[in-house]
Amino acid sequence: MNSFRDGSLWEEVWQRRHSTISEGTLVGTNLVHTLGFYARNEPGLFRSFKKSAATLLSLPVFAVTDQYSRKVFNDLYFKRYKGVKEDRLRFLADDLFLSVLKPAVFPGAYELLEKSRSLGLRQVVVTGALDVSVKPLMEHLGIEEYVANRLEFR
Repeated sequence: MNSFRDGSLWEEVWQRRHSTISEGTLVGTNLVHTLGFYARNEPGLFRSFKKSAATLLSLPVFAVTDQYSRKVFNDLYFKRYKGVKEDRLRFLADDLFLSVLKPAVFPGAYELLEKSRSLGLRQVVVTGALDVSVKPLMEHLGIEEYVANRLEFR
């Protein structure tokens, strides 16, 4: 994190060497699209229907809590992954990328990334998504450094 917020020369140097990009600058999706994808791809028709319906019914709650508090939203959102196995998320990550994330990459994103690379800027993406979910997207975009949420599996 940048500790040079006093307008000093050091802040200017830091700003010129780093290009922090939020995921929303690159793709036109949100966390709920990912959750919906995982719900639709639950093993078994009944489980898939049940998770998809629960996700759909949660949309108004997600919208209200996101406006109220991002912490409350995150608490509710990430509880939806309870019981999901890590290897299942990893198994579906490439399909998620191909069917949801890649088609949602903004056309100008590639140009933005290329321009920042040509300026010699260090590219770091900050996202609220799961690390396992965005890894294929980051590889596709050629971004090596990113900050994402990580689930704890037991």
